[in-house]
Amino acid sequence: MTRSAPRWLAVSIALLIPTAASRLHAQAGTPVSLTLGDAMQRAIAASHRLEEGWARAEAASAVVDQRHAVQLPRLNGMGGYTRTNHIDPFGVPLPNSQLRIIYPDIPDNYRTRLDAQWPIYTGGRLQALERAARTDATAAALDIQAVQTDLRAETARAYWTLVSVSESLRVVERSLTQVEAHLRDARNRFDAGLVPPSDVLSVEAQQARQQMLLE
Repeated sequence: MTRSAPRWLAVSIALLIPTAASRLHAQAGTPVSLTLGDAMQRAIAASHRLEEGWARAEAASAVVDQRHAVQLPRLNGMGGYTRTNHIDPFGVPLPNSQLRIIYPDIPDNYRTRLDAQWPIYTGGRLQALERAARTDATAAALDIQAVQTDLRAETARAYWTLVSVSESLRVVERSLTQVEAHLRDARNRFDAGLVPPSDVLSVEAQQARQQMLLE
């Protein structure tokens, strides 16, 4: 006799099917066959905790670059252009009969500027900030390794739990099949007058116990 999976097992399969290894059926799913290694890879690929860890590590690495860039020389360039109206040149005559122009007509005016800044001495503050940022980046990388280790451990635990549950279910189903066959035999013997009613009741109690284990 074929039995459907109990409700609690269906819930377990629905929750753990990404990490399952044996071919099982959920109430509204399709057969999935995975090894333990495949289950771990899927768990790592779908983990939001691991994505958060990578994001934190990238942010910490960006802070390291920022702290280091502050210590490098900085160049600031600026350029400008101004257009003015034409004016009549103004000048004064010189003793040698030449005209000395004081205010010439220059309508196009250009301006450029270049600054260089380099922190020569900061009392070690910038270096300390960079070391702290590198320490944070290292800690973020170690957090990623810890999350990966936890994911593998949790996946392996869920994997073997599901395998153990499925095997236990198979054992209970086989036991129930044997008890049902024994019950039919006991009822036939009772109908033939070979056994008392207590024997039939005892087998029915065993059947009820096995049925309870499946619920």
